Amino acid sequence: MKLAIQMITAAMLMSATGARKDDALVTHLPGLDFQKPLSFKHYAGHLELKEKEKLFYWYTESQSDPENDPIVLWLNGGPGCSSLGGLFTENGPFVVQDDLSVKVNRYSWNRKVNMVWLESPAGVGFSGDVKGPNYYNDDVIAAKTREFLSLFFSKFSELKNRDFYITGESYAGMYIPYLVDLMVEKPIEDVNLQGFAIGNPFTDNIIDGNAYIDYYYSHAMVSLEAYEEIKVRCGAHIGCLFDETPCPAECEVLLEQAEVEANADALDPYFIYGDKCLLDNTQAKALRKRAKPSVLVSPTHRGDIGACADSLTHAYLNQRSVQEAIHVTKPGGKYVTWKGCSDPVGDLYQSSPSSLPKYQNILNHDLKVLIYSGDADSVVNFVGTERWIGGQGLKLHIKEKWHAWFGPDKQLAGYEQMYNGLTFKTVKGAGHMVPAVRPLHGLNLFECFVYGQNACNKFLYPIDDNEIEAGLTVVDQNVDNTVNGNVISENKSQASLILIVACGLIVMLVAVAIQNIRQRGIYQRRCANGYQAVLSVTIAALGAMLFASPIISYDAHRVGDLPGLKQEDVPFNHYAGQLHLPTVTKEKMFYWYAQSRRSPESDPIVLWLNGGPGCASTEGFFTENGPFVAKRDGSVGLNPYGWNARANIIWVDSPSGVGFSQPQQAPVGYYNDDVVADRLRRFLLEFLAKYPELKSREFYVTGESYAGMYVPFLVERLVDDPVEGLNLKGFAIGNPLTDMEIDGNAYMYYYYTHGLISRGDYLTLLEYCDNDVAQCMFMDVNCTTRCEEAVLKAHEAADTDEFNHYYIYGDVCHMRNNQRSALHLHLLDNVGPKIQMYRGVVGPCASDFTEALLNKLDVQQAVHIEGELPMKWVDCQSYISRNYIRTVSSLDKYRKLLGNGLKVLIYSGDADSVVNFIGTQRWITEDDGLALKPASPWRAWLGPDNQIAGYHQQFELGLTFKTVKGAGHMVPAVRPLHGLHLFDCFLYGDDNCTVMSYPAGLFEREAAGNVFDTKAPGPPQEDVYHDAVFAKQTRATILQASAPNGIVSSATVSLFVCCAVLLLAATVYASRHRHQNGQNRQQYQPI
Repeated sequence: MKLAIQMITAAMLMSATGARKDDALVTHLPGLDFQKPLSFKHYAGHLELKEKEKLFYWYTESQSDPENDPIVLWLNGGPGCSSLGGLFTENGPFVVQDDLSVKVNRYSWNRKVNMVWLESPAGVGFSGDVKGPNYYNDDVIAAKTREFLSLFFSKFSELKNRDFYITGESYAGMYIPYLVDLMVEKPIEDVNLQGFAIGNPFTDNIIDGNAYIDYYYSHAMVSLEAYEEIKVRCGAHIGCLFDETPCPAECEVLLEQAEVEANADALDPYFIYGDKCLLDNTQAKALRKRAKPSVLVSPTHRGDIGACADSLTHAYLNQRSVQEAIHVTKPGGKYVTWKGCSDPVGDLYQSSPSSLPKYQNILNHDLKVLIYSGDADSVVNFVGTERWIGGQGLKLHIKEKWHAWFGPDKQLAGYEQMYNGLTFKTVKGAGHMVPAVRPLHGLNLFECFVYGQNACNKFLYPIDDNEIEAGLTVVDQNVDNTVNGNVISENKSQASLILIVACGLIVMLVAVAIQNIRQRGIYQRRCANGYQAVLSVTIAALGAMLFASPIISYDAHRVGDLPGLKQEDVPFNHYAGQLHLPTVTKEKMFYWYAQSRRSPESDPIVLWLNGGPGCASTEGFFTENGPFVAKRDGSVGLNPYGWNARANIIWVDSPSGVGFSQPQQAPVGYYNDDVVADRLRRFLLEFLAKYPELKSREFYVTGESYAGMYVPFLVERLVDDPVEGLNLKGFAIGNPLTDMEIDGNAYMYYYYTHGLISRGDYLTLLEYCDNDVAQCMFMDVNCTTRCEEAVLKAHEAADTDEFNHYYIYGDVCHMRNNQRSALHLHLLDNVGPKIQMYRGVVGPCASDFTEALLNKLDVQQAVHIEGELPMKWVDCQSYISRNYIRTVSSLDKYRKLLGNGLKVLIYSGDADSVVNFIGTQRWITEDDGLALKPASPWRAWLGPDNQIAGYHQQFELGLTFKTVKGAGHMVPAVRPLHGLHLFDCFLYGDDNCTVMSYPAGLFEREAAGNVFDTKAPGPPQEDVYHDAVFAKQTRATILQASAPNGIVSSATVSLFVCCAVLLLAATVYASRHRHQNGQNRQQYQPI
């Protein structure tokens, strides 16, 4: 009887619990496809505290095993920001689309846990009204959150005794330590607290605050001059922007000027490489009490979550139907205005100066503790976090040294270091809101925290397009050397056919005449005169064709069909082949010349050089700024961001022995910057002789990397010994290796300030290398054993075998990888090969696809490679890199060239660690370099998508320095739109380039709410550059626009000469035969 009563009581309790749950069950979510039922239940509503606060929560069951999986609480920061922002824009199961429909987030954190998002404190989001000023401090909020949890576990009692974790980000760096400290001192019955994890946690006003200007400078957001002045004038008060303590007046002025330099209004400081949503935005900069932004920005998102997710979430949650569905209000009840962050709460909140004292107690309770940092967040950056964990704060002992960790996509996801009681991880390329921009790596980090590394290594994860592009699921492609058919230009075939037919007709006429002589022995005079007339007319016609046909004239190097791309589908003419130089070394220099897509008859001519030394410009042609891209299937596609949009461009493989340029030269005496400059000048002479219509056009030299040596040497040669018809106007170089010592010494500083090595490793480097890291970086001169050991250990810590140091936020290709790191080849044997990473229309395996394409026989025939085919093409020639005598510095060339009326642009992708912007900035401004004085302040520049594209500053003597935000060593590869715009502005000036039209990519459309104007912002006026021709070009208009005058190709001349010799021989033979039979000829009467 007693047992029966207990069972009935238990059943009644279970029934009551079920009833209590069901009143919060969300049965229908507006905008969500009801035909695809969810794999989990979810609940939303209010829980009322003792003092009548109604805190709103959204609880989703696990998608895997809700009856047994752990329970996790998520808290956003602010203070005063809603966790529903996190649910919809970071790690929740739902994402709002631009039509306010809802789709499921593949990377939701409730995959394997039950998860609750809480809007805290009261007054935030749907959590009731704002309270009085004494309510808002960390002690009170911790107590209120603990009270909420007690009620929550009572309502959902089946979750009791599960493993329980607390997670959050940003100002949760205060919320969570205060809450955990309270819960270990006053546990909630049957709540099994196991640990906590905090992302980009604001923890200590002084330490975090003092790190922010270091991050700004080391990430190209403020100038070197501003940074140095702030360090001197502000001292330990840099963090006053984060504090209530007044800033010293002089310091505050400098800090505000730094904000102006960084253009913080238009920048997303929470994810510095992301786009800013161009829609209306409600996100507040809640952490920066003293900042005075004129535009409120939200974090940028990637993955399933777009740049405008915050604005779309705001619109969605302010629909009455949504508020009724999630039990915010009853049908017909009071409508609530939802905001992502409550300004009144933020203003009233009395923030704690530090949560470090709480860690002293927490770390003694055997909890799992994870602190993680997206390394692209400037607001609460990893530099400050590492400092408060280590020497400036907790001073925790290191258990396991700094090393890389990898995501399920086998990409380097970040770095980690294990301390006593705490793990610190960075997430490479993520911002303040890690799950928003690195959803796969964020989910993997979270699940490894909850379940442990061994378990999460066995989990399956969604695969996105980026992973597929990186070759994660693709079998290695071998180079195809089979013959797919000879590819011959359509016009070349027609022209050759015309000549052959003409020669054939002439030969037939001569043959008939000779046959008559032999058979009859005599000619009649009239007939002989008739044959001679026919021959004369034929020769004249052939000559007219030879010297009048523009199509025939370019036939020798005109490129026709390429794999997967018909000639008629290419909206411009392009030519490729080898030009023979008249030198004792007999170079055959390969070039690929693409005419302008706009006005080929008048646009400038530009030379492009890749670096190395020893790397082919044909690599840049297909993987950076050329008009074509090599595809995975071996075909060729068009690149909408090709730099020949408004310029005629030449890519040349230099020096001889690189790419398709032949032959390979002797290892001694040839491979140095003086010889290379001389051969390039000779190449230009031959090129202008072949294409004389380009003479007197404006001419520019451009390149990247080791072209920091190539270009200044060549330009000096062209200034000293001008080429007739070459109208040199300037030069531009990207991420230029310029001075071995200055560039080299910036290398490891960049590694440290970008989270690639630990602070301890960096301090060791400075000690072991005597502050001269350069001695072991780009060259091994004076490289001591201790310094080399420290450099190699730093490379090992950064795991440079597995991450792309040319673009530190990019993926590596999991297909064949034989890219050489030619700039510091002496380290290659010790630290392994490197690979480059691309975005835009060019993927991370572009180098592999390019190599496969250029090693095809039909492609080599199409681009007119001479000699035995197929020849072996490689992107970088290690023989040349190893034998190249490198110049230590090209600064002397600049001192000679600057101030001579040349336009000079130096630009740096700020995500390149190899030749990074820090070293470049130093050699431009410091006394050991050019010591140039600024001619304009450091300011942001905007791309045609109205996003901050980077920063720029003009200097005396005509030099301009620009950074490209989020770009790597190969700027056009990863920021193609901004790279093209930078190039156009260099050629045509800022006033003209701002009214040019550009392609709109998916990112640009997403950031504009799918309303994108392809015209760059600027005053309404007629486009003087006729950009509309891009959309309207036809093959006929291109042929008409690009028709050259009076140019004869070598192949055409050869055919004509052969025909002429044949005619001459036949005529001589006939003449002799007539002379021998002269007496017989006079016996015949006219026919």
